[in-house]
Amino acid sequence: MTKDKKLLSSFQLITRYCKIEAPYWRYFLEHYKSLGISLFHICVQTEDDLDDFNNQFKGLCTNHIIHKLDSNLTPDVAMKNFNFKLINPDLKYTIFLDSDEFFNFTGNINDLNECIDKFTQIRIPWVMNILENIYDDKCQGYYGHTGKPLSLTSQITSLHGDHAFKLRGFRKKVEHLIGKRSEHRIPLLINAILIHYWSRGIKDVILRTIFSRFKSFKQSDQSQFFEIIKSGSLPNRLKMMAFLSIQKNYLFFESKFISNFYDAEIENQLLRSFGISEILVDDIQENYFNYKEKLIKNNIFPRYPSISIPTMQKIKKFI
Repeated sequence: MTKDKKLLSSFQLITRYCKIEAPYWRYFLEHYKSLGISLFHICVQTEDDLDDFNNQFKGLCTNHIIHKLDSNLTPDVAMKNFNFKLINPDLKYTIFLDSDEFFNFTGNINDLNECIDKFTQIRIPWVMNILENIYDDKCQGYYGHTGKPLSLTSQITSLHGDHAFKLRGFRKKVEHLIGKRSEHRIPLLINAILIHYWSRGIKDVILRTIFSRFKSFKQSDQSQFFEIIKSGSLPNRLKMMAFLSIQKNYLFFESKFISNFYDAEIENQLLRSFGISEILVDDIQENYFNYKEKLIKNNIFPRYPSISIPTMQKIKKFI
């Protein structure tokens, strides 16, 4: 079907905002406005992020509510404390997404609604689209190992984590009722996917590497960023990007990252504010492509996703 402006008109969207998303956030906003999202719930953790959102996007996003979360917690833990009593009960469906995830639907809107009504919660699967150059989206990708939740608003009590809502009563067992494997097949049957721009260019991944507040393998060497680059190596997140970029693209889609909404000037300003010069970016790119070449030659490295998910965290055992 063609993109229907009313496709998600009965939905409200919960998302997070921090200032390193500013160069890319306009496209996220315009995409979901075009799909008809009725209400945006914008979660921020710092006054700096709140001011940045208000300065750049408040006027472009009239139908939104700001939610201030605890800045002392990591973003995933802070979201578990989100007050779901503040969402709009008159909007039948709720979806939780980050700004690098783009809902893509080529099926029948009635099938989408009936699917959610029947199962209460479905998880829209990721299709990984790794951009090394934000201006060069080949519209190709492959299935990721998880996705994001979409649910009946009336049944949500809280977030179980970044990839599922906690539901009321017997509905909380729905994942077991339909099976962990089959829950991914259900959205596919109605042609629903999330195009996940895990990277929107190398500069995007650099910003996430040095700024992200998450605590995981991707950030475990964050404090050694400059030392690692100087040594000719790469921090974990950029290694993961290289690994994801060499996977086989077996899915093709029409949706393309609209780079007209990308703000290169803001991106460069952010990089400079963290001490990243253009010369250093060039060095990082050289390290990245050298590392990627080594990965390509490493035939024993497991493909993504392997049985032990996520494969990416095993990267240090190979190179």
